Amino acid sequence: MKATLWILSIVTVSLLGTAGWLLWENDQLKQNKAQLESERTELLEQKSGLEDHLSTKEKEQIELSQALDQEIKKQEALIEAHQQTLDEFKRSVEEEKEEMSTLHSKLVEELQNEITSREIKLKELNGRISLSMENKILFPSGTANLGDRGTEVLNKISDALSETTDHIIRVEGHTDNVPLSGKGLYKNNWELSAARALSVVKELLITQQLNSKDIEAVAMGEFHPVADNTTKDGRAQNRRIEIYLSPKPESQVLTESISGDPIID
Repeated sequence: MKATLWILSIVTVSLLGTAGWLLWENDQLKQNKAQLESERTELLEQKSGLEDHLSTKEKEQIELSQALDQEIKKQEALIEAHQQTLDEFKRSVEEEKEEMSTLHSKLVEELQNEITSREIKLKELNGRISLSMENKILFPSGTANLGDRGTEVLNKISDALSETTDHIIRVEGHTDNVPLSGKGLYKNNWELSAARALSVVKELLITQQLNSKDIEAVAMGEFHPVADNTTKDGRAQNRRIEIYLSPKPESQVLTESISGDPIID
């Protein structure tokens, strides 16, 4: 009997120990489950945050790509517009060169005798044509009244210049440095050079082949010599009329428009 009780006691104690251990193990499992569920919830929240961040970045990338495409199209349009302007400018330059070459040839033809005798110097440089004439073929000494020879020469020049309408004609009057007496019609070389330039302009306009808006008379006085004023020959060269033919300002618009809009803002 005692042995039976002892065995039952041992079994009871064992069962109680096992039950206690099972209860502890169950509690540990519950704690582990709760921790795992907490970690799972945290991971799901992180996943959701990452997905939202990724979605935002993808949206930003799409918007950036669209903006970049628009900018590329804008720059391509600007490049095309600038290229068209450049092509137009090149055509204009070529036409200008051709017109100036034609005009130069026309002047050479009209003034062949005067050029050969070196009474007139004709040059073409950088899109401009210049004519330099010593006063001896235009004016009697000390006056601003054209002589017959001067009228004849200017009529030839007028005929040649009448073929162009896109240029400004600048007439400059120059003198030597010998002072005037001040007793005559002109008090100084400024007045004499102005009067001679104006006489040339008036003669060029007589035939009504040229537009008065395209011609300007400029007094240069004695201050732009081309030769030595201490010699007789030098002073004769300095007493001159110079005519310059240059493109009108509006023909330079193409040049300005090329730099009007930056290709990259």
